[in-house]
Amino acid sequence: MTPSLFLTATDTGVGKTFVGCVLAEMIRKSGKSVGVLKPFSAGDLDDALNLHKAAGKEGELNETTLLYCRLPLTPAAQIGLGTTGRRLVEKTFQETVVSVRAFQRKNDAVLVEGLGGVLAPLGGPYSVVDLILRLNLPVWIVSRAGLGTLNHTLLTVEALKNRGISIRRILLNGYKGKDLSEESNGRLLKKITGIPVTEVPHTSTRVRENKAKRVLWEAFQTDFLIP
Repeated sequence: MTPSLFLTATDTGVGKTFVGCVLAEMIRKSGKSVGVLKPFSAGDLDDALNLHKAAGKEGELNETTLLYCRLPLTPAAQIGLGTTGRRLVEKTFQETVVSVRAFQRKNDAVLVEGLGGVLAPLGGPYSVVDLILRLNLPVWIVSRAGLGTLNHTLLTVEALKNRGISIRRILLNGYKGKDLSEESNGRLLKKITGIPVTEVPHTSTRVRENKAKRVLWEAFQTDFLIP
């Protein structure tokens, strides 16, 4: 089966798109093709555009993002929790499933990026976790590396596990090794959850950026048995 992954996070702005772009780049460099989706976008299209470019895609951006909301707010704040929001989100869910299945037939790997955290409301009665359930894809959780990440990450793990969703890995993104909490966060999360934890270096230099790429590619190869 085509290696396929859903990238979610503990919050907005923790590095989902960075991880997705690196993975797309590394998959391509390995000589394989990759399909990418960020079904819901809000505020701007930069994340979707960067993912689109990293995957080497040409053509319209609407192949990568399916429902765009103009303001930098969760889609539910813009399309509502009622009938209109329900209809738009259900339509986007259906289009996402069709796109993912088509990408799986045409590509060697597929990456889907969520919006915000797993309980971010999308519209109608739906949140990001409902999209994950609909797609039935394994998940990587992108978290902050430093102080405060334990509670946010454990809440995210609990929300996913309670719904029977497979979590392959937790990524502590932006690891600098200077924060006291960084010394124990990874160890504690692995022991408490039983989930593999990867510390992704902060990309402040070219050396650290290259290390981050190697770390993410090795994790993806491990989780999806890619030679």
